Amino acid sequence: MSGFLRIFVWGLGASLLSIAVSAASHAATVIAVSEAHLGRPAGVMESFAKVRSRIAAVIGLSFSVGFLVILACIALIVPGVLLAVRWSLAVPAMVLEDKSIGEAMSRSTELTLGNRGRIFVIWLLFLTLSLSFNWLLHWPIVLAAGVGTRVALHHAAVGWQIASLAATFLSVCLVGPLATIAFSLVYFDERVRKEAFDLQLMMSSLDAPGLRGTPAQAGLRLSS
Repeated sequence: MSGFLRIFVWGLGASLLSIAVSAASHAATVIAVSEAHLGRPAGVMESFAKVRSRIAAVIGLSFSVGFLVILACIALIVPGVLLAVRWSLAVPAMVLEDKSIGEAMSRSTELTLGNRGRIFVIWLLFLTLSLSFNWLLHWPIVLAAGVGTRVALHHAAVGWQIASLAATFLSVCLVGPLATIAFSLVYFDERVRKEAFDLQLMMSSLDAPGLRGTPAQAGLRLSS
């Protein structure tokens, strides 16, 4: 029982840390992509500085979406997939338009309407990429631990179990930002298609040549 509890605690800790780190990196990546989209220089530290006050909200959003998607997947897999697709743009909506958790989820539902098939394909591609990275990082651990399969790692020494969790965490850190970049671009593409975002931005710049502000502020102005 003590071994099971140890594995559970390590797994829970790694999952919570993964969600927190992913939320922070996702928020900063969204800012960096938006700055590049708007033709502004995008630095790592500057991007993190701009989302510092929103990281807790993004973590809450990630927990909310993740919990509801997992709950739907437990009931029936298809509803969980549909919810994941529907809320794919919730993080960009929260970060760039200063939305609450509920508002960001509703905004994502609105923006993804009519293009969810394309978003599902993107999810499928990144899921395949994530599983491939995960396998590539795990098979050396499986060989070094002298076990036949990844499942057998759960019964190996604690050190190998920790190494397995670290490999999973690393694969998420490697693939996660790529998915965030893709969905940030989809967010802007949907706004261009449905709200003429580029045209609104150009007109706003012409009306106020000295306008300065963050992408979040621009999003608030242009979506009002």
